Amino acid sequence: MAKAILFDMDDTLIHLKVDWGKVRQSMNDYGRQYGIEIPSSILEGLIAIREGKVKQGLFGIMDDYEANGWQDSYLMPHAKEALDSLEGYSLGVVTGNGRKVVGKVLEKHGLAKYFGAVVTREDGLKPLPDPLLVALERLGCDAGDAVFVGNGLNDARAASAAGVRAICLDNSYPKERLIEAGAEKVIADLIELKEIIK
Repeated sequence: MAKAILFDMDDTLIHLKVDWGKVRQSMNDYGRQYGIEIPSSILEGLIAIREGKVKQGLFGIMDDYEANGWQDSYLMPHAKEALDSLEGYSLGVVTGNGRKVVGKVLEKHGLAKYFGAVVTREDGLKPLPDPLLVALERLGCDAGDAVFVGNGLNDARAASAAGVRAICLDNSYPKERLIEAGAEKVIADLIELKEIIK
């Protein structure tokens, strides 16, 4: 039986009004001076960058766009109801969003109170397992007793790499691709979680 449930944030619990295509373009404009091009998967592109100064500059660009978009953010359907239904589990957030914005967004929507661990891109990047393992350590839980709920291929891949069960919303990728990436279940709505997680 699961003891801990980790959640991705953007487009899983909350939608941030950020144009990620523009973010990638701005990051490429910055990275060009260092001979760096960011691929369509921004997080995977960041993982490949070893130079700390360059990575911090790229994080800063993401921070700026997120700072402009978080106030227009909104809850995903049934996010609060799903969290309310999971009383008794240890809950955490593992997101590719930045620390400067995540706390504000969770507070704005009344979600901060639910989570015993909040892990942001500064702590590690999906699809590596590291950010999930950081969250589990903070919650005092083993990977085999945890579930990660996300909506992206990198969410499923990170969970698989960490030895954590993955459940994905089908709002961003086809079910087949999510399963190929490692999702155990694919759901249409967060309200389904209570019946699935046991």
